[in-house]
Amino acid sequence: MTERRESGNPEKPAAGIGMPHALHLQEFAIIVSAAFDGAIPYQVGSSMWAPKWRDVDVRIMLDREKYEQMGFGDPKRPHDNPKWCALVMAFSELGRKMTDLPIDFQIQEVATANEDYPDRKANVRSALVQGFRRRDA
Repeated sequence: MTERRESGNPEKPAAGIGMPHALHLQEFAIIVSAAFDGAIPYQVGSSMWAPKWRDVDVRIMLDREKYEQMGFGDPKRPHDNPKWCALVMAFSELGRKMTDLPIDFQIQEVATANEDYPDRKANVRSALVQGFRRRDA
């Protein structure tokens, strides 16, 4: 299990994923966003708030139309879809290589994600490319 490092500031006991991992995660997010037509990847889960975490959860959230158009099948049973599985495995591994972090990448359909995680809405999803210079800019 990966642990957050102490920040050195008694008011702030946990320092997140730290540098340069955060910069590498941004670079990974730019690639993910480009692969999904500009959709914004989000960091979610315990790596944002817990003193100890197992992995860094990155989610790309697509509207229902885009999710269906990409052929990912039933958003409640994505693991049954070979295309979804292949992309999840490929991007998780790319993320690990780029960031040196244990990336858990998944593709979610927005309405289903909001239904499945009602208390984890936008206030605990951190947009990874927000305000960051894109490669093509």
